[in-house]
Amino acid sequence: MVDIASIVVAVISLIASVAVAGFSAYLNYSTDKRKARREAEHLLQKYRDPLLFAAEDLQSRIWGIFEADVLDFAGRSPQHDDSLYIYTAFVLGQFFAWTHILRRQAQLLPFSLEEDKRLREFIEVLHSIQGVMLISRYVKEEGTAFTLWRGHQMAIGELMTEVGDNSEKMCMGFYDFTKAWKASPGDAQYDPHYWFKPIVEGLKTLTEKGTTTPTGNRLRRLQHLLIDLIEVLDPQKQRLHSKGISRCGAAPHCPCSKCPGEVGVRDTTGARTSPHSLWSRRTSETV
Repeated sequence: MVDIASIVVAVISLIASVAVAGFSAYLNYSTDKRKARREAEHLLQKYRDPLLFAAEDLQSRIWGIFEADVLDFAGRSPQHDDSLYIYTAFVLGQFFAWTHILRRQAQLLPFSLEEDKRLREFIEVLHSIQGVMLISRYVKEEGTAFTLWRGHQMAIGELMTEVGDNSEKMCMGFYDFTKAWKASPGDAQYDPHYWFKPIVEGLKTLTEKGTTTPTGNRLRRLQHLLIDLIEVLDPQKQRLHSKGISRCGAAPHCPCSKCPGEVGVRDTTGARTSPHSLWSRRTSETV
């Protein structure tokens, strides 16, 4: 009886020890997971506004190409050409710069950003934006204008990224980009003309053939996805006067979340109002 009691006590002690160890491991795992999610959320908050404004700048330029008179700038004067080609290249590069910076910072996190639903939606939209710039099954109809391979997108992001005075990575300014554009040394590594050539050639094609040509479909899809991204980053519309933002005419096979569904049709509001300018943003609001 004594031996049986000793065995029972030993078994109970063993089970209790295993349970305590398991519970401690679970608590440590949960704590680390919550910490990682806080870090991920903090990272998104830190870079949300720069990426949000970059997305707004880019979608605004694309909207202007298809719904306003931006292409009319071509050939009027050197300054007008600069506004069309250099600025369009800059706002595209600015967007890729901030996605590049965010991606590099995210690599330091112990857990994936995709573990949170909101962050997962954010990553999914970024992946869709990356994919819409690649060669697609519609290349015979649409051509290769505005095509940027994944490595090409990464190179543009790296080219546009610089280190500020406080050692923080940031996107280069438009003035510095314009200087590099006009004084490029011809080396592909440093020459923005090399990396942005598909964009410039695409704009020239649209200028010659008009905005209804299938050449512009890739840009139309990109503009729709950028608005999806803006809605993920600013769902409460606190940082942009988003009521002035509308989707340009749809392109076939658009993967965005709220595509009108018909080629050439704008969003359900039918809005043609120009997106609000930079100074109308409410950047002082807190998260």
